[in-house]
Amino acid sequence: MRTPQLEIACFNWESAVLAQDAGAHRIELCENYNAGGMSPSFELLSQVRDSIQIPIHVMVRPRPGNFCYVRHDLDELYDDILVFKMSVEGIVFGALTENKEVDEHILGKVMKLAGPMSVTFHRAIDLCPDPDRALEVLIGQGVQRVLTSGGKGKATDNLAQLRRLNERYGDKITIIPAGGIRARDLPLLTETGCHEFHSSAITGGGDLADKHEIVLMKRVLNNFMDLHSK
Repeated sequence: MRTPQLEIACFNWESAVLAQDAGAHRIELCENYNAGGMSPSFELLSQVRDSIQIPIHVMVRPRPGNFCYVRHDLDELYDDILVFKMSVEGIVFGALTENKEVDEHILGKVMKLAGPMSVTFHRAIDLCPDPDRALEVLIGQGVQRVLTSGGKGKATDNLAQLRRLNERYGDKITIIPAGGIRARDLPLLTETGCHEFHSSAITGGGDLADKHEIVLMKRVLNNFMDLHSK
């Protein structure tokens, strides 16, 4: 059995430090919580990189709104990847066509630019009408991870779908449940067979992660591991 991993989405330096201190295995660094996450500034990334030792995956999203990008967006996206790859372990991105399918052309370019970093396709996949087809494209291009709630709503609304996707594709790409996940949800989500989980761990107003919530999530995952290793 693979050891459960906890990734925390961090929108500021404080959350990144809290996440490491609370035992998170990795952070996703981004800014603009209200927009669902965008590329962080180079200043923020530098500050975080100097302060934590756990892996950093950086959101690469040039603007809010849809994930159908035009030339100007792509120029910024590609430039960011080249700069980010000098100091992080991975990137998180997503690009769709007007028909809300994975944009294979953009994905191919991103995969070439990003190497040897890990690439995660984010929850843009939850907008795709055929998630199986989308996952097959991601796997074919060598994407390592995908963040998904399994469809509309929160991850806990789509437990059966997450289990199905993990059973079918989990040996080829890491399926990471995401979307409103808190400690109380992990006992259900671990039963999907997934072993990595994504959360912002925000429990109050604002965009600051809750250290106590991260500690609770880590404890749930450790208890799950202890129970299934006996």
